[in-house]
Amino acid sequence: MQDFHSHLYGCLSPKMAQSLCLQDPAKVLASAKAAAPWDPSQTRWSWFESRYLAEFSRLPSVNLEDINSSKLDEQQITDTLMHRGPAKFSAFQARFNLLIALFPLSVWQDKVLKECFQAQIREKVSHREYRVFLDFSQKGWEQVFLTAKKINLDHAPEFSCSLVVSMPHEQEAYIRAFDCLDHYFAATPSALSVFAGVDFCMFEERYQPSAKKQMLTATRRFSSHPRKIPLLMHVGETIETISLKDSLQRIHATIDVGATRIGHGCSLVRNPGSPEDKELQAKVEEKVKSKKVLVESCPTSNSLIAGIDKPCAAEFQSKGIPYLICSDDPGILGTTLQSEHAEVKAALGKDKVREANYPEKFPFA
Repeated sequence: MQDFHSHLYGCLSPKMAQSLCLQDPAKVLASAKAAAPWDPSQTRWSWFESRYLAEFSRLPSVNLEDINSSKLDEQQITDTLMHRGPAKFSAFQARFNLLIALFPLSVWQDKVLKECFQAQIREKVSHREYRVFLDFSQKGWEQVFLTAKKINLDHAPEFSCSLVVSMPHEQEAYIRAFDCLDHYFAATPSALSVFAGVDFCMFEERYQPSAKKQMLTATRRFSSHPRKIPLLMHVGETIETISLKDSLQRIHATIDVGATRIGHGCSLVRNPGSPEDKELQAKVEEKVKSKKVLVESCPTSNSLIAGIDKPCAAEFQSKGIPYLICSDDPGILGTTLQSEHAEVKAALGKDKVREANYPEKFPFA
């Protein structure tokens, strides 16, 4: 069983986060109390805590002093981090961001990968593709590539992992991030063995896929890689601030800019509210199938964040849309890849569901 859409920090369960905190409480506390680079007037924790307060009208249950005294219990972290709704992206993001506050990328990302990989082994997931952030200090993300290489050296072929780099949406930041990767892979070509592609992070509705054509010109000239880099994009997940029509148009535009896989794609199976939406939905569906674009379907995530009642994968299968069953953020969402498959099987019937509709082996996987 393989998982091709999971966010590294989202794989941290409350118990795993507690374990990391207790490994070095002083370091965690120092990280949380450090000045936020983007707003030096606040600490990292206080900045993200204020966003949590704005979202839930209460402070997180996690108390930093309990971390320092090693009194932090799993229930505190569960109350703070486990997402059970409401079904909107900002609520999920407020929880996710607290993990970034506790475990900054430059210091912790490789340690988080080690912790998550042990969980992957326990769950008997043979391969997992982790979405990681590119930290501009360079040290953090270089270390996570080295850690992934060592993991594969020590555990393959029974268990392995690969990394997708989540890039910023803004053009200037993207080009800067891309140049970092370009130089790193030129100097360390062996790191390409665990590199699975790039995607884009944060709330998809704020950004137009069509605006990325100019940005992605840089990807086409990627000097350190002999093949075209897979482009993976979150699209069609939520319709909080946009219409179904706009969401479907974004899926169409995402394919036009070269995406080989799309994350979620829920709008392909949402109930169209008008004949025009139904016609557009059918048109985009055909484009997905004709271009053989894979949809990474995450049942629990789509329920708790996007408000989808029935697993999209069941609809994808009935419509002949290529799909993958994935876990997205299993730690925060309290799920496993096995549970995701079980949910789809329950919706379709055990004998009808296929594990996924994808080639035996992805490039870079």
